Amino acid sequence: MKSRKYNNKEIAVFDGLFTLLKQGKNLYNIKVSEIAKAANIGKGTIYDYFDSKEEAIYMALLYYINNEMTQILKEIEKIQPFKEKIYKLFEIIEQNIEGKYSTIKTLLSAGDIETMYNIFEEDENLIDLFMDYMAKISSNIISSGEKEGNINIEHSYYYKRSAIKCILIEFASYVSHKDCYSDVTTDMAKDVAYTQLIKMLR
Repeated sequence: MKSRKYNNKEIAVFDGLFTLLKQGKNLYNIKVSEIAKAANIGKGTIYDYFDSKEEAIYMALLYYINNEMTQILKEIEKIQPFKEKIYKLFEIIEQNIEGKYSTIKTLLSAGDIETMYNIFEEDENLIDLFMDYMAKISSNIISSGEKEGNINIEHSYYYKRSAIKCILIEFASYVSHKDCYSDVTTDMAKDVAYTQLIKMLR
């Protein structure tokens, strides 16, 4: 999926919407007038750019998720060592799950979580967006791992990507349920996940 450019008024609407979400507003109960006020534009101006409130919300989702995934990819690409790339992903996962102001955290705490999950599961554009970025991130990490000898090049690309996905999901599960692992520190969880990854990939 190709990202598009947005003008200043559209971005103002997106920023206004997320400002309201961070204030605890329910995503689907927000009024157009509230969005307009937060964006510092007239209510009618929103309809100059969007057919409906729902379209504005949807485009805001694409905009912010695209921005966050772009930033994650840039951070991974500028790191050279394979191990540091993996630990950076751990750090990003932890920040997004525990941070107050990440896009995903904001969306999932904004109310009507079931509808939000349905959007992510059923919308092809959002799915394509995630898949495209995850493929780029995985390719960058795999290339680095193969060059350093941490990854057996005879493994299929699918296997290598699945191994990375597996340990990221497991680490995310730990961060989401730390209270269930009183004897495990975050650093320990990272080290265990990395050790498991190396065993799977070599």
